[in-house]
Amino acid sequence: MVFAGLASLKTWPVLDGDAPAYFSPAVEFSQGRGLLNPTWLPPLDDSIDGPGGRRYIYHGLIYPLLIGWLGKVSGGGAAPCVAWMHFFNVIAALSCAVGVLGFCRQQDCFRKILSFILPLFFFGLCEAYAGRPEPAVFFLMGLGLIALQNLQGVLLTSALTFLNGLIFLTSPAIGVLGFLPLLAFRISRKERITLTESAFGVVALIAALVLSFSFYPYSSIDWFHGVWRHSRINLGLPQGQGFVQTWITRAQTPLLIFTIGVVALLVPRCILQGVRSQTTVARSCLLTLSLLFLVGLVKIAFSKTEASYNAVVWIPIFISILVTTELSKISRVALLFALILPVLGLARSGLVLMHQFREEAVSLREVSSLISAKEKDSIQISTGLFLAAPDPKLVSFGGGPEPLWRMEQQTNRGVREPRDLSGYRLVENRFGGPIRILGLPISRTPGGWEYALYRRKK
Repeated sequence: MVFAGLASLKTWPVLDGDAPAYFSPAVEFSQGRGLLNPTWLPPLDDSIDGPGGRRYIYHGLIYPLLIGWLGKVSGGGAAPCVAWMHFFNVIAALSCAVGVLGFCRQQDCFRKILSFILPLFFFGLCEAYAGRPEPAVFFLMGLGLIALQNLQGVLLTSALTFLNGLIFLTSPAIGVLGFLPLLAFRISRKERITLTESAFGVVALIAALVLSFSFYPYSSIDWFHGVWRHSRINLGLPQGQGFVQTWITRAQTPLLIFTIGVVALLVPRCILQGVRSQTTVARSCLLTLSLLFLVGLVKIAFSKTEASYNAVVWIPIFISILVTTELSKISRVALLFALILPVLGLARSGLVLMHQFREEAVSLREVSSLISAKEKDSIQISTGLFLAAPDPKLVSFGGGPEPLWRMEQQTNRGVREPRDLSGYRLVENRFGGPIRILGLPISRTPGGWEYALYRRKK
Protein backbone atom coordinates (compact mmCIF):
# COMPACT_ATOMS: atom_id res chain seq x y z
CA MET A 1 0.00 0.00 0.00
CA VAL A 2 2.89 2.38 0.80
CA PHE A 3 4.49 1.56 -2.56
CA ALA A 4 1.20 2.28 -4.36
CA GLY A 5 0.79 5.59 -2.56
CA LEU A 6 4.31 6.82 -3.25
CA ALA A 7 4.21 5.70 -6.89
CA SER A 8 0.89 7.52 -7.31
CA LEU A 9 2.36 10.72 -5.92
CA LYS A 10 5.04 10.67 -8.61
CA THR A 11 2.83 9.25 -11.40
CA TRP A 12 5.39 6.51 -11.78
CA PRO A 13 6.62 4.29 -13.47
CA VAL A 14 7.19 5.51 -17.01
CA LEU A 15 5.10 3.02 -18.98
CA ASP A 16 6.59 1.80 -22.23
CA GLY A 17 6.90 -1.31 -24.37
CA ASP A 18 3.38 -2.43 -25.26
CA ALA A 19 1.81 -0.87 -22.14
CA PRO A 20 0.82 2.32 -24.04
CA ALA A 21 -1.36 0.19 -26.33
CA TYR A 22 -3.44 -0.89 -23.32
CA PHE A 23 -3.16 2.00 -20.88
CA SER A 24 -3.42 5.05 -23.14
CA PRO A 25 -7.06 4.14 -23.97
CA ALA A 26 -7.85 4.23 -20.24
CA VAL A 27 -6.32 7.72 -19.94
CA GLU A 28 -8.20 8.93 -23.02
CA PHE A 29 -11.46 7.48 -21.71
CA SER A 30 -10.96 9.18 -18.33
CA GLN A 31 -10.82 12.53 -20.13
CA GLY A 32 -13.96 11.93 -22.15
CA ARG A 33 -12.17 11.45 -25.45
CA GLY A 34 -13.32 7.89 -26.03
CA LEU A 35 -11.64 4.52 -25.63
CA LEU A 36 -8.89 5.36 -28.11
CA ASN A 37 -5.21 4.57 -28.54
CA PRO A 38 -3.48 7.72 -29.85
CA THR A 39 -0.03 6.06 -30.01
CA TRP A 40 -1.01 3.22 -32.41
CA LEU A 41 2.45 1.85 -33.10
CA PRO A 42 3.37 -1.48 -34.77
CA PRO A 43 2.34 -4.26 -34.69
CA LEU A 44 -1.01 -2.39 -34.77
CA ASP A 45 -1.91 -1.50 -38.35
CA ASP A 46 -4.78 -0.25 -40.52
CA SER A 47 -6.22 -3.75 -40.93
CA ILE A 48 -7.58 -3.57 -37.37
CA ASP A 49 -9.62 -0.36 -37.48
CA GLY A 50 -9.17 0.94 -41.00
CA PRO A 51 -6.97 3.84 -42.15
CA GLY A 52 -6.68 6.43 -39.40
CA GLY A 53 -8.74 4.34 -36.96
CA ARG A 54 -7.66 4.45 -33.35
CA ARG A 55 -10.44 2.63 -31.52
CA TYR A 56 -9.49 0.19 -28.77
CA ILE A 57 -11.00 -2.89 -30.41
CA TYR A 58 -8.01 -5.25 -30.44
CA HIS A 59 -7.68 -6.61 -26.88
CA GLY A 60 -9.53 -7.19 -23.63
CA LEU A 61 -11.89 -4.33 -22.83
CA ILE A 62 -12.49 -4.66 -19.08
CA TYR A 63 -9.19 -3.32 -17.72
CA PRO A 64 -9.00 -0.03 -19.68
CA LEU A 65 -12.71 0.57 -19.10
CA LEU A 66 -12.33 -0.02 -15.36
CA ILE A 67 -9.21 2.13 -14.89
CA GLY A 68 -10.57 4.75 -17.27
CA TRP A 69 -13.88 5.01 -15.41
CA LEU A 70 -12.15 5.18 -12.00
CA GLY A 71 -9.81 7.85 -13.38
CA LYS A 72 -12.76 9.76 -14.81
CA VAL A 73 -14.64 9.97 -11.51
CA SER A 74 -11.36 11.10 -9.90
CA GLY A 75 -10.87 14.04 -12.22
CA GLY A 76 -9.49 12.41 -15.35
CA GLY A 77 -6.01 12.35 -16.81
CA ALA A 78 -2.79 10.42 -16.35
CA ALA A 79 -2.26 10.96 -12.61
CA PRO A 80 -5.65 9.56 -11.40
CA CYS A 81 -5.43 6.63 -13.81
CA VAL A 82 -1.91 5.71 -12.67
CA ALA A 83 -2.99 6.01 -9.04
CA TRP A 84 -5.93 3.65 -9.60
CA MET A 85 -3.63 1.30 -11.51
CA HIS A 86 -1.42 0.93 -8.44
CA PHE A 87 -4.24 0.56 -5.92
CA PHE A 88 -5.98 -1.96 -8.15
CA ASN A 89 -2.71 -3.92 -8.17
CA VAL A 90 -2.93 -4.05 -4.37
CA ILE A 91 -6.50 -5.40 -4.56
CA ALA A 92 -5.56 -7.95 -7.22
CA ALA A 93 -2.58 -9.15 -5.17
CA LEU A 94 -4.70 -9.59 -2.04
CA SER A 95 -7.36 -11.43 -4.04
CA CYS A 96 -4.79 -13.95 -5.28
CA ALA A 97 -3.07 -14.31 -1.91
CA VAL A 98 -6.34 -14.96 -0.06
CA GLY A 99 -7.47 -17.39 -2.75
CA VAL A 100 -4.24 -19.40 -2.69
CA LEU A 101 -3.89 -19.48 1.11
CA GLY A 102 -7.41 -20.89 1.40
CA PHE A 103 -6.14 -24.08 -0.23
CA CYS A 104 -3.07 -24.44 1.98
CA ARG A 105 -3.51 -27.58 4.09
CA GLN A 106 -0.37 -27.09 6.15
CA GLN A 107 -0.70 -25.35 9.51
CA ASP A 108 2.99 -24.91 10.17
CA CYS A 109 5.79 -22.45 9.59
CA PHE A 110 5.51 -22.97 5.84
CA ARG A 111 2.00 -21.50 5.82
CA LYS A 112 3.12 -18.52 7.91
CA ILE A 113 5.92 -17.80 5.46
CA LEU A 114 3.48 -18.09 2.55
CA SER A 115 1.09 -15.69 4.31
CA PHE A 116 3.87 -13.10 4.34
CA ILE A 117 5.37 -13.72 0.89
CA LEU A 118 2.30 -14.29 -1.30
CA PRO A 119 0.82 -10.75 -1.10
CA LEU A 120 4.22 -9.26 -1.92
CA PHE A 121 4.80 -11.86 -4.64
CA PHE A 122 1.53 -11.16 -6.44
CA PHE A 123 1.86 -7.41 -5.98
CA GLY A 124 5.34 -7.60 -7.48
CA LEU A 125 3.96 -9.44 -10.51
CA CYS A 126 1.14 -6.92 -10.93
CA GLU A 127 3.60 -4.04 -10.80
CA ALA A 128 5.91 -5.82 -13.22
CA TYR A 129 3.10 -5.78 -15.78
CA ALA A 130 1.91 -2.27 -14.94
CA GLY A 131 -0.24 -0.77 -17.66
CA ARG A 132 -1.17 -4.17 -19.09
CA PRO A 133 -4.42 -6.07 -18.35
CA GLU A 134 -2.77 -8.95 -16.44
CA PRO A 135 -3.51 -7.48 -12.96
CA ALA A 136 -7.22 -7.70 -13.79
CA VAL A 137 -6.73 -11.36 -14.74
CA PHE A 138 -4.98 -11.94 -11.39
CA PHE A 139 -7.92 -10.32 -9.61
CA LEU A 140 -10.48 -12.54 -11.38
CA MET A 141 -8.34 -15.65 -10.84
CA GLY A 142 -8.24 -14.85 -7.14
CA LEU A 143 -12.02 -14.48 -7.03
CA GLY A 144 -12.32 -17.84 -8.77
CA LEU A 145 -10.16 -19.52 -6.13
CA ILE A 146 -12.23 -17.92 -3.36
CA ALA A 147 -15.42 -19.13 -5.08
CA LEU A 148 -14.05 -22.69 -5.16
CA GLN A 149 -13.75 -22.62 -1.37
CA ASN A 150 -17.14 -21.12 -0.61
CA LEU A 151 -19.64 -22.21 -3.28
CA GLN A 152 -20.99 -25.56 -4.43
CA GLY A 153 -23.04 -27.14 -7.16
CA VAL A 154 -24.79 -25.06 -9.78
CA LEU A 155 -23.87 -21.82 -8.03
CA LEU A 156 -20.16 -22.68 -8.20
CA THR A 157 -20.36 -23.66 -11.88
CA SER A 158 -22.19 -20.42 -12.69
CA ALA A 159 -19.70 -18.29 -10.76
CA LEU A 160 -16.66 -19.89 -12.39
CA THR A 161 -18.14 -19.65 -15.88
CA PHE A 162 -19.09 -16.01 -15.29
CA LEU A 163 -15.58 -15.19 -14.07
CA ASN A 164 -13.96 -16.97 -16.99
CA GLY A 165 -16.19 -14.98 -19.31
CA LEU A 166 -14.84 -11.82 -17.70
CA ILE A 167 -11.29 -13.15 -18.06
CA PHE A 168 -11.96 -13.69 -21.78
CA LEU A 169 -13.03 -10.05 -22.05
CA THR A 170 -9.90 -9.01 -20.14
CA SER A 171 -7.37 -11.16 -21.99
CA PRO A 172 -9.01 -13.18 -24.79
CA ALA A 173 -6.26 -15.79 -25.20
CA ILE A 174 -6.26 -16.56 -21.47
CA GLY A 175 -10.05 -16.74 -21.42
CA VAL A 176 -10.20 -19.23 -24.29
CA LEU A 177 -7.51 -21.40 -22.70
CA GLY A 178 -9.27 -21.08 -19.33
CA PHE A 179 -12.20 -23.21 -20.45
CA LEU A 180 -9.90 -26.26 -20.45
CA PRO A 181 -9.02 -26.24 -16.70
CA LEU A 182 -12.63 -25.21 -15.98
CA LEU A 183 -13.90 -28.34 -17.75
CA ALA A 184 -11.18 -30.46 -16.14
CA PHE A 185 -12.24 -29.28 -12.69
CA ARG A 186 -15.86 -30.14 -13.41
CA ILE A 187 -14.94 -33.65 -14.58
CA SER A 188 -12.77 -34.21 -11.49
CA ARG A 189 -15.76 -33.65 -9.19
CA LYS A 190 -17.08 -37.16 -10.06
CA GLU A 191 -20.63 -35.87 -10.38
CA ARG A 192 -22.82 -36.15 -13.43
CA ILE A 193 -23.15 -32.90 -15.34
CA THR A 194 -26.86 -32.10 -15.39
CA LEU A 195 -28.81 -30.17 -18.01
CA THR A 196 -29.67 -27.55 -15.37
CA GLU A 197 -26.04 -27.00 -14.47
CA SER A 198 -25.07 -26.69 -18.13
CA ALA A 199 -27.88 -24.20 -18.75
CA PHE A 200 -26.83 -22.06 -15.79
CA GLY A 201 -23.24 -22.12 -17.02
CA VAL A 202 -24.26 -20.91 -20.48
CA VAL A 203 -26.47 -18.20 -18.98
CA ALA A 204 -23.61 -17.06 -16.73
CA LEU A 205 -21.27 -16.82 -19.71
CA ILE A 206 -23.80 -14.85 -21.74
CA ALA A 207 -24.41 -12.58 -18.74
CA ALA A 208 -20.68 -11.80 -18.49
CA LEU A 209 -20.58 -10.89 -22.19
CA VAL A 210 -23.78 -8.82 -22.18
CA LEU A 211 -22.89 -6.98 -18.98
CA SER A 212 -19.41 -6.08 -20.18
CA PHE A 213 -20.44 -5.00 -23.68
CA SER A 214 -23.18 -2.80 -22.22
CA PHE A 215 -20.37 -0.53 -20.97
CA TYR A 216 -18.25 -0.82 -24.13
CA PRO A 217 -18.61 2.19 -26.45
CA TYR A 218 -18.11 0.27 -29.69
CA SER A 219 -19.73 -2.62 -31.54
CA SER A 220 -19.11 -6.08 -30.14
CA ILE A 221 -18.72 -7.34 -33.72
CA ASP A 222 -15.97 -4.79 -34.32
CA TRP A 223 -14.30 -5.93 -31.11
CA PHE A 224 -14.32 -9.61 -32.08
CA HIS A 225 -12.96 -8.75 -35.53
CA GLY A 226 -10.25 -6.51 -34.07
CA VAL A 227 -9.18 -9.11 -31.51
CA TRP A 228 -9.03 -11.81 -34.17
CA ARG A 229 -7.01 -9.61 -36.51
CA HIS A 230 -4.64 -8.54 -33.73
CA SER A 231 -4.06 -12.16 -32.69
CA ARG A 232 -3.24 -13.07 -36.30
CA ILE A 233 -0.70 -10.24 -36.47
CA ASN A 234 0.95 -11.27 -33.19
CA LEU A 235 1.14 -14.93 -34.12
CA GLY A 236 2.80 -13.91 -37.38
CA LEU A 237 5.60 -11.99 -35.66
CA PRO A 238 9.11 -13.52 -35.39
CA GLN A 239 9.26 -16.07 -32.59
CA GLY A 240 11.91 -16.75 -29.99
CA GLN A 241 13.08 -13.15 -29.63
CA GLY A 242 13.93 -11.45 -26.36
CA PHE A 243 14.38 -14.67 -24.39
CA VAL A 244 17.18 -13.45 -22.14
CA GLN A 245 15.60 -10.05 -21.48
CA THR A 246 12.19 -11.56 -20.71
CA TRP A 247 12.97 -14.72 -18.79
CA ILE A 248 16.31 -14.02 -17.11
CA THR A 249 17.47 -10.42 -16.79
CA ARG A 250 14.28 -8.33 -16.55
CA ALA A 251 14.72 -6.25 -13.41
CA GLN A 252 11.09 -6.46 -12.24
CA THR A 253 10.98 -10.25 -12.59
CA PRO A 254 14.55 -11.52 -12.21
CA LEU A 255 15.10 -15.14 -13.24
CA LEU A 256 11.43 -15.47 -14.17
CA ILE A 257 12.28 -18.73 -15.93
CA PHE A 258 13.18 -20.21 -12.55
CA THR A 259 9.92 -19.05 -10.95
CA ILE A 260 7.87 -20.57 -13.79
CA GLY A 261 10.16 -23.60 -14.04
CA VAL A 262 9.83 -24.63 -10.38
CA VAL A 263 6.05 -24.43 -10.53
CA ALA A 264 5.96 -26.23 -13.89
CA LEU A 265 8.05 -29.10 -12.53
CA LEU A 266 6.08 -29.54 -9.31
CA VAL A 267 2.50 -29.21 -10.61
CA PRO A 268 2.37 -32.28 -12.94
CA ARG A 269 3.19 -34.62 -10.05
CA CYS A 270 0.34 -33.19 -8.01
CA ILE A 271 -2.06 -33.48 -10.95
CA LEU A 272 -1.09 -37.11 -11.58
CA GLN A 273 -1.71 -37.93 -7.92
CA GLY A 274 -5.23 -36.57 -8.19
CA VAL A 275 -5.94 -38.28 -11.52
CA ARG A 276 -5.17 -41.75 -10.13
CA SER A 277 -8.39 -41.79 -8.09
CA GLN A 278 -10.54 -41.11 -11.16
CA THR A 279 -12.29 -43.64 -13.38
CA THR A 280 -10.57 -44.73 -16.59
CA VAL A 281 -12.78 -42.50 -18.75
CA ALA A 282 -12.38 -39.47 -16.45
CA ARG A 283 -8.63 -40.07 -16.24
CA SER A 284 -8.34 -40.11 -20.02
CA CYS A 285 -10.38 -36.90 -20.32
CA LEU A 286 -8.34 -35.12 -17.66
CA LEU A 287 -5.01 -36.12 -19.17
CA THR A 288 -6.20 -35.06 -22.64
CA LEU A 289 -7.36 -31.68 -21.32
CA SER A 290 -4.04 -31.24 -19.50
CA LEU A 291 -2.12 -31.97 -22.71
CA LEU A 292 -4.28 -29.52 -24.70
CA PHE A 293 -3.73 -26.88 -22.03
CA LEU A 294 0.04 -27.42 -22.17
CA VAL A 295 0.09 -27.13 -25.97
CA GLY A 296 -2.01 -23.95 -25.84
CA LEU A 297 0.14 -22.42 -23.12
CA VAL A 298 3.35 -23.09 -25.05
CA LYS A 299 1.79 -21.50 -28.13
CA ILE A 300 0.67 -18.26 -26.50
CA ALA A 301 3.41 -17.82 -23.89
CA PHE A 302 6.62 -19.52 -24.96
CA SER A 303 6.66 -19.52 -28.77
CA LYS A 304 6.55 -15.74 -28.57
CA THR A 305 8.98 -15.52 -25.65
CA GLU A 306 8.25 -11.89 -24.72
CA ALA A 307 4.63 -12.93 -23.99
CA SER A 308 5.64 -14.29 -20.58
CA TYR A 309 2.54 -12.70 -19.05
CA ASN A 310 0.40 -15.40 -20.67
CA ALA A 311 2.17 -17.96 -18.50
CA VAL A 312 2.53 -15.86 -15.35
CA VAL A 313 -1.22 -15.31 -14.94
CA TRP A 314 -1.71 -19.04 -14.25
CA ILE A 315 0.59 -19.03 -11.24
CA PRO A 316 -2.25 -18.51 -8.69
CA ILE A 317 -3.92 -21.72 -9.86
CA PHE A 318 -0.66 -23.64 -10.06
CA ILE A 319 0.37 -22.65 -6.53
CA SER A 320 -3.11 -23.53 -5.24
CA ILE A 321 -2.65 -27.03 -6.63
CA LEU A 322 0.77 -27.31 -4.99
CA VAL A 323 -0.29 -26.21 -1.50
CA THR A 324 -3.14 -28.75 -1.39
CA THR A 325 -0.56 -31.56 -1.30
CA GLU A 326 2.20 -32.43 1.13
CA LEU A 327 5.38 -31.05 -0.39
CA SER A 328 8.84 -32.34 0.46
CA LYS A 329 11.30 -30.04 2.18
CA ILE A 330 13.27 -29.61 -1.04
CA SER A 331 10.08 -28.72 -2.93
CA ARG A 332 9.10 -26.22 -0.26
CA VAL A 333 12.49 -24.51 -0.35
CA ALA A 334 12.45 -24.38 -4.16
CA LEU A 335 8.93 -22.94 -4.18
CA LEU A 336 9.76 -20.28 -1.60
CA PHE A 337 12.87 -19.25 -3.52
CA ALA A 338 10.82 -19.03 -6.71
CA LEU A 339 8.32 -16.78 -4.91
CA ILE A 340 11.01 -14.55 -3.44
CA LEU A 341 12.50 -13.60 -6.83
CA PRO A 342 9.66 -11.24 -7.91
CA VAL A 343 9.67 -9.81 -4.37
CA LEU A 344 13.32 -8.89 -4.92
CA GLY A 345 12.27 -7.27 -8.16
CA LEU A 346 9.64 -5.28 -6.23
CA ALA A 347 12.27 -4.22 -3.68
CA ARG A 348 14.51 -3.00 -6.49
CA SER A 349 11.56 -1.05 -7.95
CA GLY A 350 11.02 0.47 -4.51
CA LEU A 351 14.58 1.75 -4.45
CA VAL A 352 14.16 3.29 -7.90
CA LEU A 353 10.88 4.84 -6.76
CA MET A 354 12.52 6.45 -3.73
CA HIS A 355 15.09 7.93 -6.14
CA GLN A 356 12.26 9.93 -7.72
CA PHE A 357 11.91 12.00 -4.54
CA ARG A 358 15.32 13.61 -5.00
CA GLU A 359 15.23 17.36 -5.58
CA GLU A 360 16.94 17.04 -8.98
CA ALA A 361 14.58 14.32 -10.23
CA VAL A 362 12.52 15.24 -13.29
CA SER A 363 8.77 15.25 -12.63
CA LEU A 364 5.83 14.41 -14.88
CA ARG A 365 4.50 17.95 -14.44
CA GLU A 366 7.76 19.41 -15.73
CA VAL A 367 7.75 17.23 -18.84
CA SER A 368 4.05 17.84 -19.44
CA SER A 369 4.50 21.62 -19.27
CA LEU A 370 7.36 21.47 -21.76
CA ILE A 371 5.34 19.36 -24.20
CA SER A 372 2.41 21.81 -23.94
CA ALA A 373 4.72 24.72 -24.74
CA LYS A 374 6.03 23.00 -27.89
CA GLU A 375 2.77 21.54 -29.23
CA LYS A 376 1.96 24.60 -31.39
CA ASP A 377 5.31 24.25 -33.17
CA SER A 378 4.91 20.45 -33.67
CA ILE A 379 6.70 17.96 -31.44
CA GLN A 380 7.41 14.23 -31.58
CA ILE A 381 7.81 12.38 -28.27
CA SER A 382 8.86 8.89 -27.25
CA THR A 383 5.96 6.50 -26.74
CA GLY A 384 6.93 6.14 -23.09
CA LEU A 385 6.15 9.83 -22.56
CA PHE A 386 2.50 9.48 -23.63
CA LEU A 387 1.31 10.03 -20.05
CA ALA A 388 2.94 13.47 -20.10
CA ALA A 389 1.10 14.64 -23.23
CA PRO A 390 -1.92 16.75 -22.16
CA ASP A 391 -3.62 15.88 -25.47
CA PRO A 392 -1.90 13.08 -27.43
CA LYS A 393 -3.66 14.15 -30.63
CA LEU A 394 -1.50 17.30 -30.65
CA VAL A 395 1.80 15.43 -30.63
CA SER A 396 3.45 12.83 -32.84
CA PHE A 397 4.75 9.43 -31.77
CA GLY A 398 6.61 8.73 -34.99
CA GLY A 399 6.01 8.81 -38.74
CA GLY A 400 4.62 11.67 -40.76
CA PRO A 401 6.42 14.95 -41.51
CA GLU A 402 9.48 15.89 -39.48
CA PRO A 403 8.48 17.98 -36.45
CA LEU A 404 10.30 21.06 -35.21
CA TRP A 405 10.92 19.47 -31.82
CA ARG A 406 11.69 15.93 -30.69
CA MET A 407 11.74 14.66 -27.13
CA GLU A 408 13.21 11.31 -26.13
CA GLN A 409 12.94 9.64 -22.77
CA GLN A 410 15.85 7.97 -21.04
CA THR A 411 14.44 5.40 -18.65
CA ASN A 412 13.22 2.61 -20.91
CA ARG A 413 16.01 3.06 -23.44
CA GLY A 414 18.58 2.30 -20.75
CA VAL A 415 21.22 4.73 -22.05
CA ARG A 416 23.28 7.30 -20.18
CA GLU A 417 23.69 9.92 -22.91
CA PRO A 418 21.29 11.23 -25.57
CA ARG A 419 21.89 9.88 -29.05
CA ASP A 420 22.64 11.98 -32.10
CA LEU A 421 19.59 12.56 -34.31
CA SER A 422 20.22 13.36 -37.96
CA GLY A 423 18.94 16.80 -38.81
CA TYR A 424 18.45 17.80 -35.17
CA ARG A 425 20.58 19.44 -32.51
CA LEU A 426 20.36 18.71 -28.80
CA VAL A 427 19.11 21.79 -26.92
CA GLU A 428 18.40 20.34 -23.48
CA ASN A 429 19.83 17.27 -21.79
CA ARG A 430 18.02 16.11 -18.64
CA PHE A 431 19.44 12.60 -18.71
CA GLY A 432 20.84 11.37 -15.40
CA GLY A 433 23.32 8.84 -14.12
CA PRO A 434 22.75 5.30 -12.84
CA ILE A 435 21.36 4.48 -9.41
CA ARG A 436 23.79 2.81 -7.02
CA ILE A 437 23.20 1.60 -3.49
CA LEU A 438 26.34 0.92 -1.44
CA GLY A 439 28.25 0.89 -4.70
CA LEU A 440 26.01 -1.75 -6.25
CA PRO A 441 24.27 -0.88 -9.55
CA ILE A 442 20.48 -0.87 -9.13
CA SER A 443 19.48 0.83 -12.38
CA ARG A 444 21.37 2.06 -15.44
CA THR A 445 19.23 5.22 -15.48
CA PRO A 446 17.49 7.39 -12.85
CA GLY A 447 14.29 5.50 -13.69
CA GLY A 448 12.01 8.54 -13.93
CA TRP A 449 10.87 11.19 -16.40
CA GLU A 450 14.34 12.21 -17.60
CA TYR A 451 14.40 13.39 -21.22
CA ALA A 452 16.42 14.97 -24.01
CA LEU A 453 14.97 17.78 -26.15
CA TYR A 454 16.04 18.33 -29.75
CA ARG A 455 15.28 21.09 -32.26
CA ARG A 456 15.36 20.63 -36.01
CA LYS A 457 18.31 22.30 -37.68
CA LYS A 458 17.57 25.16 -40.05
